[in-house]
Amino acid sequence: MIGSELHQQEMLSLQAHLAFEEGRFTEAQDLAGRIDDSDGRLSFRDRLRIEVLRGRLSIVQGDTETGIAHLQRLAHNATAAHNLELAAEAWRSLAETLSASARLRGMSALPPASSGKDG
Repeated sequence: MIGSELHQQEMLSLQAHLAFEEGRFTEAQDLAGRIDDSDGRLSFRDRLRIEVLRGRLSIVQGDTETGIAHLQRLAHNATAAHNLELAAEAWRSLAETLSASARLRGMSALPPASSGKDG
């Protein structure tokens, strides 16, 4: 791949977010797991957004309590850093993910729709 390590990390982040939005959660998890910001190249905003994605993935993959705690912690960290826009993004992501997760669970609990024909 051409580009700096930072560009590669940013590309992985974009691909992970796209996979999540398209419902490809396993792929999103894999891509997010490949992002290594141990050297601090990513901006605070990019680090927070990938961590928000990781929290959302925890929720949709069934680890709801961990995902909620992770997203709440991120929102508080963003607030402490006086970045209210990112804090709001973390809270919004939490609400949207919980809502979508509840809808999906509710749909899977419904009995199959009848065809309207008897017997």
